[in-house]
Amino acid sequence: MARFYKIELMLFLSFHALFAIEGAEIAVYNGEGTWYDGIVSFEQFLDWKGITHERLGPLDVNLNDLKNYYNGIYFPGGDAYYYKRAINQTGLQHIRELVQDGGAYIGMCAGAYFASDSVDWEGEIYDYPLDLFQGTATGAIDEIASWPDYVMTIIDL
Repeated sequence: MARFYKIELMLFLSFHALFAIEGAEIAVYNGEGTWYDGIVSFEQFLDWKGITHERLGPLDVNLNDLKNYYNGIYFPGGDAYYYKRAINQTGLQHIRELVQDGGAYIGMCAGAYFASDSVDWEGEIYDYPLDLFQGTATGAIDEIASWPDYVMTIIDL
């Protein structure tokens, strides 16, 4: 009986993946750990610029070849640990292939941490598997604002 339910669940998830996404210029990640205000404000920016967008969750990332549906993907602030937990190796490969195919990766705060090889969070080093940025992201930067406070700042690159 349990096996029947597992098969039924797998069929449901596969069916969901086939029809869950429609495609747009930008995919907006909306999974556990995301900061809702960061999603809404970015979507308002995209609307203002006339750029189409669509929210997707970890199941969508894990089961769909993103480069066939989007020109870029946005990961908002929040907690990158949850992104790391929810997106499997296949989903990570889907993101990498989107970028390798010329697509954009836009990471804000935790979204930027998620793209890094590793994160130095207040002296502790954490490995992150996406590896779009072959370096270490560092936070919090107390000279700007001590965690959990935050401020807007200018960065010259």
